[in-house]
Amino acid sequence: MPHLSQHQTTILQLFLAMFNASPGLDNLRILASQLHDNQSLASLTQWLANSAIFYGKDYAHLNSEAFAHRLVDDLFGEQVSNANKMLIYDFIVNQSAAGVSQDQLITELVNALSVISTSDRNWGQAAIQHNINGINKILDHLLADTFALNNRAIVKDHMIMQIMSGGTLGETIIWAVNTVGNVDLDNIVWGNASRLFKNRLEVSKYYSVDMAGKSIDFISTQKILEAVTEDSDTVVKAKMIIDSKLNNSGSSFTSIDFQLYQTIKKIHDNSLSMILKNLPSNELMVG
Repeated sequence: MPHLSQHQTTILQLFLAMFNASPGLDNLRILASQLHDNQSLASLTQWLANSAIFYGKDYAHLNSEAFAHRLVDDLFGEQVSNANKMLIYDFIVNQSAAGVSQDQLITELVNALSVISTSDRNWGQAAIQHNINGINKILDHLLADTFALNNRAIVKDHMIMQIMSGGTLGETIIWAVNTVGNVDLDNIVWGNASRLFKNRLEVSKYYSVDMAGKSIDFISTQKILEAVTEDSDTVVKAKMIIDSKLNNSGSSFTSIDFQLYQTIKKIHDNSLSMILKNLPSNELMVG
């Protein structure tokens, strides 16, 4: 059985929390290598949190003006003045006309929101709401239906307070993963969530590591993992589905898989450029 490094385990856990998906062998190797090369887990998590794929809305069917309207409404809603929303709208339309892709614009705007102080007079409320949307997504993936609503609300409030106290969404995601992953299975509040997480981690590891899987598309891995519960029988069934899909080979990748590839490629390229930038000049000389 292939050796599973701690970095690989961390990436598998992160993918479950953020996407409820399994990355596949190639993506797993690339992302784990970022941690091996000393990129911090918090910065890697924040990068993924700022990506279009985590944002998770599809605007591909919209023209540039409709896309601008929808994105501004979805990101800023009623938390930003109409004048400021119009500035963002004009920016999106102009950038689209210049050939900037929807994914690039989403990432740029989400990244801008992620560094705005929650106390900012003009943009703070939008930043808070954006982080809350991310927190809700993480809780849906990690807790599913294992938590009573009142207990979930307590966890959500705690995560929001981390943001309000100056933490990043990435740091808050890591806290949630560590909490669910490290709690005892017999814990009266967290136990079922921990068992669910461990079962889904086992299935994700089976696909991406044990079977060195590359050919099952992103959405299919989400569906497989969504069917995994605290019941160990669902783990067996999920592995059987993975075996069947791998035996029928042939990739069926979608636009989301390409989106994920582009996101991970940017993480890798950015990390490589920083390494080269920090090398002494004589280490860049050849011949």
